[in-house]
Formats: sequence, structure tokens, C-alpha cells
Amino acid sequence: MFFQFPFVDLLPQINKMEITILKKASELFIKYGFKNVTMDEIANDLAISKKTIYVYYENKSDLVEAVVN
Repeated sequence: MFFQFPFVDLLPQINKMEITILKKASELFIKYGFKNVTMDEIANDLAISKKTIYVYYENKSDLVEAVVN
């Protein structure tokens, strides 16, 4: 019998969410500058919880680094 973790089916959705967060963050950073954009603003623009962003990025610095790279 093959065991599959329950979250494996969610991997495409997880990757899609991460890409969505990166795109929105990039858009806002370009428009307003890194220092002027908050995690709350990114979350609000995406209509998601700020906690969702923190699933992927520990803090704003990590998100900025992901956008730049």
C-alpha cells in the first residue's frame, strides 16, 4: 500500500499562492518602494490573511529577498 501525505494534493495550490504573493509584493514594491509597503497591505490587496503570507515567508525581509531573487 502506498502512503501519501494529505497535503501532497495541495502542492500545486501552495505553489500558486506563493507565486501570487510574490507577484503582488513585487507590484507594490515597485509602485511604492520596499519601505512603504506593509505585509498587511499585501494581504489586503490579495484578500487573504496576513498569516497566509507568513506561511511562506517568516518576515518582510524574507519576502523582499524572494522578490529580488
